[in-house]
Amino acid sequence: MDLATGSFDWGNLGLTICRLALGIAGSMVFYLLSKPVYEAIRNRKWCGTLCRIGAATLGIYFLQTFLLEIMVNRLQVYVPIPHSYWVAPLLAVAELALCYNLVRLLRKARVLRLLILGERNDL
Repeated sequence: MDLATGSFDWGNLGLTICRLALGIAGSMVFYLLSKPVYEAIRNRKWCGTLCRIGAATLGIYFLQTFLLEIMVNRLQVYVPIPHSYWVAPLLAVAELALCYNLVRLLRKARVLRLLILGERNDL
């Protein structure tokens, strides 16, 4: 689909359907593997930490979108490709830690807990 003109290229319909099928198949693999993987790791020490971080995914996603899309794009941060292999994972871990701690702060305000994190106030 050409977004500028709004036209659809029917010649690539087979490729588009193939990509859609591969995407659905990949998503289903992760979905179907999640329960066996959880059963295998649920008694580990670090699983509790992952569960606590996982409970904050909506807030982490919201803050990460804000940080990446608004702040980084406005500042026009550019990392050369040779450095991107170690800079990107380092930034991702730092951003995850920052967003998780911001979510912990947002949970203290009842209105923000409901509107941003999707948690009810009576919890």
